[in-house]
Amino acid sequence: MLPPEEDLVHIYYAALNFRDLMTASGRLAPEVITEDRIQQECIQGFEFAGRDSNGERVFGMCSLGSAAL
Repeated sequence: MLPPEEDLVHIYYAALNFRDLMTASGRLAPEVITEDRIQQECIQGFEFAGRDSNGERVFGMCSLGSAAL
């Protein structure tokens, strides 16, 4: 159960750029991108688009700790 001020978003699209692909494939170390890597669970796909629990289209950016599964 989510707190009233939070809403679950079903992600349809998440942008991946060249740096995202390089870190995902292991060709670029995450430490090159950020110093506080330990604080982050995922460093790819910060931009997203999808629908909220009411079915409305939403988009946004996450500051850190995002992952679309």
